[in-house]
Amino acid sequence: MTIKENDRAKRIVKFHEKKVGERANWDDHWYNTAFYVIPELDDVYEWQHKSKGEEKHYKLYDNSAEHNNELLSSALMSMAINPTSQWFELTTGDPQLDKVAGVRKYLQETVRIALNILNNTNFHPEAGGMFKGLNALGTGPLMMFEDDEFVVRFQALPVYMVYLGENNRGLVSTMSQEKKMTVYQAYAEYGKDKFPEDIQRKYDKDLDKDIIIVHLLMERKEAELRGFVEPRKGRKRKKNVGVNKDLVSLHVLKDKPVFLKEAGFDEFPGAVPRWSKTPGEVYGRGPGMKALPEIRMVNQMRKVTIRGAQKIVDPPLLAPDDGIMGRVNTRPGGITTYRAGTNDRVESLNTNANVPVGLDLVEDSRGEIRKYFFIDQLQLREGPQMTATEVNERIDQSLRLLGPMLTRLEFELLQPIVARLIRIMKDNDLLPPDPPEELDGINPRARFSSQIAKAQRAIEAQSIERFLGSVAPIVELDPSTMDHLNIPSYLQVMADSYSVPQEIFNDPAKVKKMQEQRAAQAEDERRRQVEMEDAEKVSKVAPAIKAEG
Repeated sequence: MTIKENDRAKRIVKFHEKKVGERANWDDHWYNTAFYVIPELDDVYEWQHKSKGEEKHYKLYDNSAEHNNELLSSALMSMAINPTSQWFELTTGDPQLDKVAGVRKYLQETVRIALNILNNTNFHPEAGGMFKGLNALGTGPLMMFEDDEFVVRFQALPVYMVYLGENNRGLVSTMSQEKKMTVYQAYAEYGKDKFPEDIQRKYDKDLDKDIIIVHLLMERKEAELRGFVEPRKGRKRKKNVGVNKDLVSLHVLKDKPVFLKEAGFDEFPGAVPRWSKTPGEVYGRGPGMKALPEIRMVNQMRKVTIRGAQKIVDPPLLAPDDGIMGRVNTRPGGITTYRAGTNDRVESLNTNANVPVGLDLVEDSRGEIRKYFFIDQLQLREGPQMTATEVNERIDQSLRLLGPMLTRLEFELLQPIVARLIRIMKDNDLLPPDPPEELDGINPRARFSSQIAKAQRAIEAQSIERFLGSVAPIVELDPSTMDHLNIPSYLQVMADSYSVPQEIFNDPAKVKKMQEQRAAQAEDERRRQVEMEDAEKVSKVAPAIKAEG
C-alpha cells in the first residue's frame, strides 16, 4: 500500500513534536549548566533567534568552571585523539591472524592513510568543540559526512539542537533536528516544485522569510514500522544512492507538513557519545551537570565576597540628617559643607567584613569543582624531586584512573567514527592495494592505542618485566632455563603493549634466512676449528712416526 506524502509528513512532524515535549526537563538543566560552564552555548531556548556577538559572561562572578571544562577538553583531545600520534589500530579480532606479518603490515598502512585523512579535515577543531559540550552537558553529537574534497567533514552540534532516540541495543539511532533557512534557500535545496502552490504564493511574497525544516534520521526498519517510508523492496542499492539504505534521512516542512526529500546513509552519519547515562534515559550527564550545585555556590560566594571588599575599599557613610548642607560629595577632592558650630561629621561605617574568610571558602569550592572535572588527576601534584621513571609511572597511574570513564567514549564516539571512515575509504578506493588473502571476508575493527589505552596495556608489559626480573637470578645459575621462553613471542607481546609499528620488525622469511646464514657460518667455523685441531694433532704425531721409520 502506497503511503501518501502528506500523511508521511504529518506523522514525522508529530513524532518530532513528541520528542520535543519529552526533552523539556533537559532543556532547563542544560540552560542552567551552560550558563556557568559553557556560556557560548547558553542559548538553549533562543538558538533559533539568537543575536550574534552577544556578551556571554556579564552575569558571571567566577569562571573557574568554564576554565576547568576547557582544561578537561584539551586533556581528552591530547590523550584520546592526539593528531601527532597513532591513536588507534585495526585488528581482525583473531590474535593469531593479527600476528601474520602481511596482515599486520596491511592494517597498519590502512591506519596510516586513515589518520592522514582525519588530520587534513576539520575533525580535530570540531572534536574540540564537541568535547566541551560533552563535558558540560553530558551529550556531544559529532556528525560525519562524506566530502568530495577532503573525503569526510565533521560538524559538532550542541545537544539542545537535536532530539534523540535509542534502538534496542541502547545506541542512538534516531535524531531529529529543526533547521532554519530562508524561503530562497529552501527553494534552492529542495526545488520550488516540492512546495504546494498555495504555500508558494505565500512564500513568494518574501523570499527572505525564515522557515523551519524538520530533518529526521532513523533506522529504516523503524521508519517502515512507523509509516514514514515505503517498505524496501529487494536488496540495498549501491553506494552513493540516497534512498533504500539502512538509515533514512527525511526532510519535512514544519509549518504546514509537506514532505520534501528522502535520502539515506549506510550507517548513522556520525556519533553521539554520552559521558555517563542513567538507565532509562537517552541523554547523558557530564561533569558540569554534576558540579552545578558547587558552581552555583562559588558564584554566589564570589558575589558576596566582592560586595564585602567593596564595603571595605569604598565603605558606606554615616551622615547627620540635618547637619549637612546639600548632598554628601564622595568624589576625590570633593567638598561637603556642614553647618558651623555643629560637631556632626561624615564618617565611614565599619561593616567588619571578613574578606579573607570569603576567599578561603571560594577557594575550597574551586577545589571541589576541579575534582569534578578530574583536574587533580590530570595535573601532577607538587612534591619532592622525582626521577623521570617516577614521573612516567605517576602519569600512567593517573591515566589508568581515567580509563573506565573513557570506555563509553571509545564505544560511542571513536568506534563509529573509525568504522564509518574505513567504510568510506573502501567505497572510494582509498584502502592500500593488494590486501592479503587472509583478510578476505573480514571487516577489521578498531583497537585504540591512545595515551590512556597505552597506559592501561602497559600493566601487562610491566608484569612481564617484573617476571623476567624475578627469574634473572635463576638464569644465571642455570642458563638452560631460557629454553622455556619464546623470545619472538615475548618481543611481539611487548610491541603490542606499547603499540610499536610493525616496520621495526624484519619479515619472518628474512629472519629465517638470517638464522640459516648464522647457522651455516657457525658450522663453517666449527669445521675449520676441527680441521685445525686435526692438523695440529698430525703435526705433533708426524715427527714420532718419522723417527720410528
